[in-house]
Amino acid sequence: MPSHIVHQGECLSSIAKRYGFADPMVLWTDAANKELHDRRGGDANVLYPGDVVFIPERDATAPEAGERKGVLALARETAEASSPTRKLHLILRDAQGQPLAGRAFSLEVGGETLTGTTDAAGALVREIPADAARATLDVDRYRWDLDIAHLNPIANTPDEGYSGIVERLRNLGYIPDPELEPALQAALRALRRFQEDFGLPASGHADDDTRAALEAAHRGEVAPAPREALPEGEGAARAVNVVEALPATPPLCAALVRKARKAGANAVSPGTPSVLRPARKGTCGMCARHEDCLDNDPNVLLAIAEMARRLDGDAAAFLGVIHLATGHTTSPRVRNPGSNAVGLLQLTPGTAAELGTSTEALADMCRIEQIEVAEAYFEARKQACPGADFREVRDVALAVLEPAGLDPAQPILGVSAAICRGPFFDDPGAGRVEISDDMIAYFKAHRKEATGQAIRAQDGQLLGVDEKATYYTAMRGGEEIRVTRRQRAVYKRSSGLDRDGDGFVTRDDHGVTVGDLIAGCAKEACDRARALQAALPQAYQITVPGAAGAAKKA
Repeated sequence: MPSHIVHQGECLSSIAKRYGFADPMVLWTDAANKELHDRRGGDANVLYPGDVVFIPERDATAPEAGERKGVLALARETAEASSPTRKLHLILRDAQGQPLAGRAFSLEVGGETLTGTTDAAGALVREIPADAARATLDVDRYRWDLDIAHLNPIANTPDEGYSGIVERLRNLGYIPDPELEPALQAALRALRRFQEDFGLPASGHADDDTRAALEAAHRGEVAPAPREALPEGEGAARAVNVVEALPATPPLCAALVRKARKAGANAVSPGTPSVLRPARKGTCGMCARHEDCLDNDPNVLLAIAEMARRLDGDAAAFLGVIHLATGHTTSPRVRNPGSNAVGLLQLTPGTAAELGTSTEALADMCRIEQIEVAEAYFEARKQACPGADFREVRDVALAVLEPAGLDPAQPILGVSAAICRGPFFDDPGAGRVEISDDMIAYFKAHRKEATGQAIRAQDGQLLGVDEKATYYTAMRGGEEIRVTRRQRAVYKRSSGLDRDGDGFVTRDDHGVTVGDLIAGCAKEACDRARALQAALPQAYQITVPGAAGAAKKA
């Protein structure tokens, strides 16, 4: 039995037309589509991209399908005689929520122009081609561009109904212009306002009662309480404040109660509701060990997006390196027992002191507070190495994991001890001299007798050499390179970055590792942080718009 995967903008009517069925209910009532029918609450008008519609055979011969066979035959005849259509039903209201009743309209769809007048409820009902995807509606001085069949369900979807919720709130006028502010924050405020208008607890959480009310309001079955009249000219921007710039960071931390957080509570702000899915486990082996691995709280992602914008960087890169540095926990309190480093960037006590804080203070901070410290850290790295480009995942990773690598003059950060020769010392008189462990031990024991970096006998023979003055060598690409003790130490702790096994860790290897996380277990949160950053204007001045706005989705 063939099947069809639903794409954005498709509905049951357009799918039925594609496969030669004049009546889409032939598909909807087929037993093979019962699971989809039940998942969509019996509503054939709203499908989600990725839904699978089974297409019944047009010449079904099974005994129990005798009646259906007659329907299919009739469908074929109807399809040949006329082009299938579907019903477009819109309800139009002004900025105060009052119906645009008795208004003349012009609807351009499918190459035709349909005219008419809205009824007393502001409703417009017209038959349109089954496969129409776009339309333009003019009513008085208002114009809307309509996306036909683009409205998503608000239940039983991979995004937990989020896209359908935002689309309905926008259609109902609760999000006057999606470009005015970050979409996720706008959705939270819009949802609370919708709940207030319809007598529901203004939690900002899309519970079952809110979803039901939103569906009913969007179908025009219920209406909100009348709103206060607006001053002349304010139009659709009644809830918009005129501002010149976004705040530096979300003002959440001041409201947090300093007490032990309960297990399972949001680690950032226990009282902050969200229409997004809650924190979840990642999909990699490390993430599976943590209950609160990828925290998708929009306030945290917004803080990272704003930091990335101010640093002219990539929000996904910053979140990816945080994910790696914290061992897949994204916890502001995680500690490294070996170095006493703590927090989102694993700052050591010395580095914390340079930033005007301490590891103890960091461990007491929430994520958003630590993001402010992180911004100061990255800013300091950029000042020390002006060539650093935080739009590159590599440079963000290096700034945290191996800051020396921000200097392009140091392409090799780590070298395996297995391919090194030495140690050597450059003696002014004898040239390169290989140094033994005994000579290093002698220098440590007789340091006070040293002249410079070496201790010599009466005849000038080297007895001891300062270990800090020694170096190693290794061959790479047919050329000999000098290797420092630090490079050997870097390789020892970062050998996993050497994927080709050539014994060298380079500047680019750090970026590859973080890039894997951005495309893997941290992908969902990183994608959201990057999308939030894209929605942030550098600075904006809101002008009061008319009623016409973004495209509505029907």
